[in-house]
Amino acid sequence: MKSRLWIYTCSAMIMALLSPPAGADDLPVLWQAPAGVTVDTCPAIDSNGVVYVTCSGSPKYSDISGGKLFAFETNGSQKWFFPTAVDIHSSPAIGADGTIYFGCRDRRLHAISPDGRERWSFLTGAWVDASPAITTNGNICFGSWDGNFYTLDANGKKLWAFNTGEPIDSSAAIALDGTIYFGSHDHKFYALNPDGSKKWEFTTGGAIISSPAINSDGVIYLTSVDGRFYALNPDGTKKWQLWTGGIRPISPVIGPQGDIYITGEKDMFYALRSNGTKHWDFGYPRIDGAAVVTADGNVYFTCTGDDGHLLIGWTEGGQRLATVQLGAPAASSPAIGKDGTIYVGSGNAPFRAFRGTNGLAKSPWPKFRADAAQTGRVQK
Repeated sequence: MKSRLWIYTCSAMIMALLSPPAGADDLPVLWQAPAGVTVDTCPAIDSNGVVYVTCSGSPKYSDISGGKLFAFETNGSQKWFFPTAVDIHSSPAIGADGTIYFGCRDRRLHAISPDGRERWSFLTGAWVDASPAITTNGNICFGSWDGNFYTLDANGKKLWAFNTGEPIDSSAAIALDGTIYFGSHDHKFYALNPDGSKKWEFTTGGAIISSPAINSDGVIYLTSVDGRFYALNPDGTKKWQLWTGGIRPISPVIGPQGDIYITGEKDMFYALRSNGTKHWDFGYPRIDGAAVVTADGNVYFTCTGDDGHLLIGWTEGGQRLATVQLGAPAASSPAIGKDGTIYVGSGNAPFRAFRGTNGLAKSPWPKFRADAAQTGRVQK
C-alpha cells in the first residue's frame, strides 16, 4: 500500500511541476450571481441557454433552512426563483416541454414550469436527494431515502415503485433500450425494465451513493463505498473492477475518445482507458463533484486544497491548461453551454459563468447526468 501511495504521490508531484502554477485565473468571469449558501449540485441548461441551478440556504448539511431553484438568463440576469422550505441536494432535470424537475428534502419531487410556477409535486416517505432521470416518453424516474425507486408520468401520477429496503440517493441512468440503472444503500446495483420489473442486480461491498455512467457499448460504470470502481456488462456480469479507495458520491464521466474520468483514493483524479488501465492521474487534497468534458477533449472539475478552492482544466492527454479561484469550497459539478461557457457553483460564493472555448463533448456520458438538460439518458 505504501509503495503504491508513493508512486501516486510522485506522479502527482511530477504533473504539478509540469503544469502552470495555480493561482492566476485562466478563464475570464462572464458574470456572477448570488445563490444559496451551498451549491453542491450541477446546473441544467435548456435549449434557449437558460441555466437552472438548485441550492441550499445553509452550509451545514443537516440544516433545514430552505432551498431555491434559480433560473438565470445567458447574460446572468435572474429570471426567477422557486423557494422550498428545506434544503435541496438534487440537481435539476429538464423535460422535452421545458418542465424542470428536482427532488428536495421536503420529501417531494417538484415539477416547475419554465416561468417558475409549480405544476405539481409528488410526496414520498423521506428525503429526495437523487437527481431525476427522464425517459424518452417523458416519465420521471428517481429514488428516495424511503427505499423506493419511483417512476411518474409527466402529470405526476405514480406508474410504479420498486422497493430496495434501504435509502436511495444514487441518481438513475437510462440506457438506449430503456433499462434503468441505479444503486442503493443495500449494497446493490439494480437494472430495471421500463415497467419496473427487475432485470438483474449486482452486489458490491458497500452502499452505492453515486450516479452511474453508460458507454456506447452498453457497459455501465459505477462506484461503491467499498472503494471499488466497477465496469458491468449490460447483462449484469462484471467486466472489470479497479480499487480506488474512494468513498464519496462522485460519478464517472466519459470523454470523446472513450477515456473515463473518476475520483478515487486520497483524492486522486484518474483518467482511465475503457479497459480499466490508467492513462493519467492528478492528486489534490479534496476533489468533489463529477467532471465535465468539452468537445475538444478537455476536462474540468472542482477541487479544494492549499492553493484555494479551484476549477481546474486539463487536456485529454493530462496537461494542466486552466486554473480558476472560486473563493469557497466547491462541491458542484460544472456544466458547459453550447458556446463553451462553464457554469459552476460553490459554497458561500456567487454562482459563476466562465468563458470557455468549446461546448459539451460528443460522447455517451460527458457530464453528470449525461447531457445539458440532465435527463440521465445515455447519448447516441
